[in-house]
Amino acid sequence: MTANAQTHDKDVCLEAGMDDYLAKPVTRAGFAAKLSRFRVSAPPVADAKSDVAPAASGTTVFDAAIFGELAEMLGADEIRLVMETFLAESKKRFGEMRKAAKDGDNALIKREAHTIKSSAASLGFLRLSGLARSLEAEALGLKWPDLDARLGRLAAGFTEIQDIIKSKLSQPVTAELTNA
Repeated sequence: MTANAQTHDKDVCLEAGMDDYLAKPVTRAGFAAKLSRFRVSAPPVADAKSDVAPAASGTTVFDAAIFGELAEMLGADEIRLVMETFLAESKKRFGEMRKAAKDGDNALIKREAHTIKSSAASLGFLRLSGLARSLEAEALGLKWPDLDARLGRLAAGFTEIQDIIKSKLSQPVTAELTNA
């Protein structure tokens, strides 16, 4: 592992608010175990060997089975924290991507799209994950106004899931929240 990769991994751990290391590839079970030890305020990271197929823009908006599996593993309080964090962090990431687009920093857009892709897939937001995956793959080659249009589609995909998140967050903190 290079020094740069080690620094990146350390930064990921620090950003996640952990005092401990979570080895890659990150699995849902490993993430859940770490989350139970630390009150993490970061969105989930998708399993590198995830069985979630690549999602296209025509894919289902929300896969309740994926969400239910994670919610069952984490419990109602933790899945609520993960969703709240995903909602807040994604809004920040969209702002960062808009600023990066104006600054011509397509590498930052690619990194932010990667994070959104993984987090969205872990929560079952397959269409958003697919849009982010597509942007991640093409970000370095996009120029204005195509880049702006792609960011607009990604933002629209995020808007599409906000009602689902708000609905889940409005449910009482019971086992019902973990039921998809």
